Amino acid sequence: RPRGTLIGSEIQIEGGNLHKIKEKGAPEGTQVEARNLFYNTPVRRKFLKSTHTEMAHISETVTRFALAYPKIHFSTVNNGKNVLNLPPTKDLKERITTIFGDEMGKVLITINSKEPNVSIYGYVLPPTYNRPNTKMQFVFLNGRYIRDNIISHAINAAYLNLLMSKRYPIVFLSLQVDNKEVDVNVHPTKIEVRFKNAGLIHDQVYSALHTALTGTEFHSSLKATSLPEHTNIGTSSHEKKESVMKSMSDFFSRSLENKTPYHKDEHKQTYFPPSKTEHLFKRESAFTSYLQIHNSYIVEETTDGLNIIDQHALHEIVLYHEIWEQIKSSKLLKQNLLIPELIELTPRDYVTIMSLKNELDTLGLEIEEFGKSTIAIRAHPQI
Repeated sequence: RPRGTLIGSEIQIEGGNLHKIKEKGAPEGTQVEARNLFYNTPVRRKFLKSTHTEMAHISETVTRFALAYPKIHFSTVNNGKNVLNLPPTKDLKERITTIFGDEMGKVLITINSKEPNVSIYGYVLPPTYNRPNTKMQFVFLNGRYIRDNIISHAINAAYLNLLMSKRYPIVFLSLQVDNKEVDVNVHPTKIEVRFKNAGLIHDQVYSALHTALTGTEFHSSLKATSLPEHTNIGTSSHEKKESVMKSMSDFFSRSLENKTPYHKDEHKQTYFPPSKTEHLFKRESAFTSYLQIHNSYIVEETTDGLNIIDQHALHEIVLYHEIWEQIKSSKLLKQNLLIPELIELTPRDYVTIMSLKNELDTLGLEIEEFGKSTIAIRAHPQI
């Protein structure tokens, strides 16, 4: 029903055939119902995944539409349960906050670039917020979600040297380009496009993101720390390097002379006695000295060199094997939390996690729904 009219219309399509359009009383807006999908194409229906997997895809699609049109109310109902409810918002920033939480909404960096051939608007997040894949990169062209290698390269180039390897930024970009400058009929779903002047689009996306990131507090602090010669905070990076090298040289020289383990009272470091995790190191030696750096890394002396061990990763491996042994012996102990831990998820992740509730329970992780796109962790494996 169009806004301002007194009556709406009902349009029904069955098996590709359009039925007679009927007048019907309805609230303002458009409501679409899809029932018995692929009822006349059983072969295609056979290749559908599980209900939870398909529901995750649906949630992701609705999320894309909701980001493209923040002023429209989107709602998804599955088996009578409201899975996704996104009321209209005044702008994209408010819609992002509604879907992904206040924590993300507070650190959004505005992108607003207008050029004769392309207009770019949206938000990106600081490099400290990143993902192991590109699923949190939402790019829209003239109101339609797209995936384009040229734009992806521009985004990654703007974050060059700001992210670790195989980590990807979080972006929400909306591009407005003249329809004559882009071909949208490359892919049946219209997700892939081809630009007439791809190089221009790449440069303008890169410039818009790079300019926005350069003006952030994070980039300024990174730039300041990368130029120590212009600061007056004590020793230079070269002097610090020489100091560390000398300390390590003295330490291992003393160990070679004495052939005794390194003790806590010599350099105010922690001595790590041999433990059951020794098999995780490269090899054993007749005598071993340990040095802990910044409570994060363990430097182990061997007969022919050093082992540098990520203490956090090592701890995770030890806990993993302990929990796995408990699972295999059916003696997994759970630790209930006095105050549940709340975690906000994306709509797609929320559907996926809840579909794995029983499997997670067998691993000692008890979760339950806690409002929209939020789960509460009630218990975890005792470690």
